[in-house]
Amino acid sequence: MSATDGQPGLAENSWGTNPTEQRQTKLEEMLHEWEMESNHGDRLGPFEREALSGADAFWLAIHAFPDIDKAKVKKRLDTPFTYMLGDSGLSIEGGGLVQQYLKDAFLTGAHLKKAILRKAYLKGTNLEGVDLEGADLRGANLEGASLRGANLEGANLRGAALREADLVDANLRGVDVTKADLQRANLFQADFRKANFYKADLQGASLVRAKLGGANLSHAVFGMRTDLGQAELGDKKLGFVSVADTIWNDVILASADWSPLLKGMKLGDDKQEEAPVAARANQQLALALRAQGLNAEASELDYRARMWRLKDLRQKRRFLAFIFSGLIFLVSGYGYRPIHSFGAYAFTIIVFSLIYWHIPYGYGVHGEPHQLPWWPQALILSFTSFHGRGFLPSEVTGSVWHGAWAAGEAVVGLLLEATLIATFTQRIFR
Repeated sequence: MSATDGQPGLAENSWGTNPTEQRQTKLEEMLHEWEMESNHGDRLGPFEREALSGADAFWLAIHAFPDIDKAKVKKRLDTPFTYMLGDSGLSIEGGGLVQQYLKDAFLTGAHLKKAILRKAYLKGTNLEGVDLEGADLRGANLEGASLRGANLEGANLRGAALREADLVDANLRGVDVTKADLQRANLFQADFRKANFYKADLQGASLVRAKLGGANLSHAVFGMRTDLGQAELGDKKLGFVSVADTIWNDVILASADWSPLLKGMKLGDDKQEEAPVAARANQQLALALRAQGLNAEASELDYRARMWRLKDLRQKRRFLAFIFSGLIFLVSGYGYRPIHSFGAYAFTIIVFSLIYWHIPYGYGVHGEPHQLPWWPQALILSFTSFHGRGFLPSEVTGSVWHGAWAAGEAVVGLLLEATLIATFTQRIFR
């Protein structure tokens, strides 16, 4: 029987197929020799440095569990392993086959889609180009393993050991690496879009040109030796990374691409609509970027943090603080939107000029009101009152009410000028 009989759609020697009878005999001999040897020397397993195909690994998995009903499994040897997972519960879990026999083995091109490999011992294993889409690798040991070009989209790697692993050009979209150890891993050009790095250890990892759009970096740990060179932190469809409580540890942030922030792209934390978290995320990243001289990006994030705090005040019904903070936003844009200052100034001048125009400064013999022309007298009165602290200019004649409103405008002008000076001084000397 050939390796692919009864298995349509599976390539020869891929996971889910059986090796030839001659190959099975050789594998059994290698296992037997290993068991008979009293001293293995430096060898860590019977298949160390042996080039194992996906079919070899599949066949070994079937024969590595003494507690499995062989008669039940034997009649399904020619069916894909992923099918039997749902039918017989077969998995490579804990120690078992992988811990005993597959360290430093070569599994290039194996078909492991949706395989259960919890706590599997795959240290130093060659898994280049392997299809591990949707695989369960929770707690697996993949230290030093080669996963170049591998497909791990949607895989579960929570708590996995990937220290010094090679994941160059690997597809890890949507992968869950929560609390995984990725220290000194090579993640060059890896696709981590929508990945979950919650509490993952990335100290010393190389993320050069990695795609991280929409990824969750909350509570992830970076280090001074982590390389973010040209890393893509934003994606037009998936958005920017989430960074609440990320531990940056002096990683060089300037080498990554933060430009989408200046083009209106928001942090992933902003999409959660949780004001305290979003405010904290924006503020924390602003401080980290400003410390490394990225002032434009830091200023944008600081402004967003203030806007989230304003929203938080409203949600918590702290109305007095909300009104005060809202006025500062309207008047100065918290110092980050100068156009607000010009708008507040123009609005004040125009509103008070309309008041002066509307108030009569006297009445005619028939009782008709005499009003100041809006242009230029009323406008001049408003302008000079704003800056002149309520004194009517000599060239403008007005009533006592004009003087009262002029005094009021002077107070408003004083408050606006003080607010603008304080806000912009705080920003400039931050």
